[in-house]
Amino acid sequence: DIEIAAIIYSPYSDEPKVFPNHGAAINTFQRIKELETMERSKNMVTKDKFIEKRIEKLKKDLIKVRKENRVKEITNKMHEVLNGKTISVDMNAYDLNDLST
Repeated sequence: DIEIAAIIYSPYSDEPKVFPNHGAAINTFQRIKELETMERSKNMVTKDKFIEKRIEKLKKDLIKVRKENRVKEITNKMHEVLNGKTISVDMNAYDLNDLST
């Protein structure tokens, strides 16, 4: 399980919001404070680093899905050709090359 606590300051409120609650947040922050510096920094993530890692993962996922879609697209074209459909004149060389491999 991952233990999390947050203090959120809002320009619309004088009091910060504490998650999950004040007592639990104090306990979490106290345990973090007691950890050695190396162990503490290993477990902490800034908002920017979290977003950066998330973007990297999503980019990798997008590349993977695009490759899978390309394979499915070429497979469908191959089935169409094998079932007697003629190859379209407007197919580019990249598509034709993929069909031949």
